[in-house]
Amino acid sequence: MAALTKQAIRGRIATQLDALAGWAESVQNPDLFGQDPRGLSHQLFAISHRRAHPLDDRQKAANGTYQRIDWSIQWSMRIRGDAALADYDLALAGEQDLIQQLAATSLANLHLRLEDQTTDASSGEWMIGRVEISTRTLYALA
Repeated sequence: MAALTKQAIRGRIATQLDALAGWAESVQNPDLFGQDPRGLSHQLFAISHRRAHPLDDRQKAANGTYQRIDWSIQWSMRIRGDAALADYDLALAGEQDLIQQLAATSLANLHLRLEDQTTDASSGEWMIGRVEISTRTLYALA
């Protein structure tokens, strides 16, 4: 198994989600996604690294180390006041599309696992969701 970097994993996930019709990756700092509604748009996503956990006791720079790396994919979809329930359902379908697209990510040297999902439409204008995944891979140390 070839070692991967966090940048390579994030890039692979971003490329996969960006291929989904109508969706685009946010250019903002992923950790700030959703904090300012002016930075949101319909069918926008952001990918952020959350934490990494070594899975091996043996760690050699030349070989790398197996790691579990946790990721958060945040997304937004507009909820219109005159079609709130229909848009709510469309947003849930959009989340499903993202998850199915994630499942189609190239698994070359990578294992991907769905961990958690949350949504919040309490603003009345946006549904902001989060899909938590973990990846397991040989992580490059050198």
